[in-house]
Amino acid sequence: MGFFWAENQQNTQNSNDLINNSFPSKEYDEKCPVISSENRSTCPYEPEKDKINMLNRMPKNLPQTIAHGQKIALPTKRTISSIPRHNTNENWEYPSPQQMYHAMVQKGHQDVPEDAVESMNESAWNEIKKWEERRGCSNPKLSHFKGRASNPTLKSRMLYYIGKIYPSKFGCDLPFDTHDWYISRDGKIVRYVIDYYDAPPEPSGEPVFYLDIRPAIDTPTAAYDRISVWMVKKWTQLSKKLKEFYS
Repeated sequence: MGFFWAENQQNTQNSNDLINNSFPSKEYDEKCPVISSENRSTCPYEPEKDKINMLNRMPKNLPQTIAHGQKIALPTKRTISSIPRHNTNENWEYPSPQQMYHAMVQKGHQDVPEDAVESMNESAWNEIKKWEERRGCSNPKLSHFKGRASNPTLKSRMLYYIGKIYPSKFGCDLPFDTHDWYISRDGKIVRYVIDYYDAPPEPSGEPVFYLDIRPAIDTPTAAYDRISVWMVKKWTQLSKKLKEFYS
């Protein structure tokens, strides 16, 4: 569910490496604010290759005009995120709300507020910064990312199937989207996994989302961090219960 405006292919030094290694980022090129993970709808349409940006596997030339059936015109100005870009002194740029709307229509999430995606990205980044602080990295940067909605994580699948047995404790659907975010930690690229879940809506009907953000267990260091944070969380919960019991 990440939406960013990608740099031009010609100006991206590592773009060919990303493509050759099957790591297409979910960034936006200068004409293409469309999500790269596979559409979860049943629409069989697949854009022709010459209509796809091979840097990020997304359709090109989404318009700034009002979409079919759209009732309210949206702003066409893009905004700058708080998320730094790897190998530059700039931050990632979001597509305009109008382009975001077109992207979400193709994604099948036209009921999602246009500013919700920016909010989710910013929340995800704040959580990643907390993880990186544990590693002593005060200035992480986002290198690239990719969507993999059709390939749920092992954790999400385990929770889903355990929920079939213990629905009151673990019951949840599979995430509607999953991302890999590749973070530059003092020049070293590390991977984070983000699962995007639908949560019960607000009383007003506004959609609510839950993000499960954690380092991918690609290294012993990442595994140690995951276990350490889990143990601290459980110890905090236990301490709170003991305090309430003896108070």
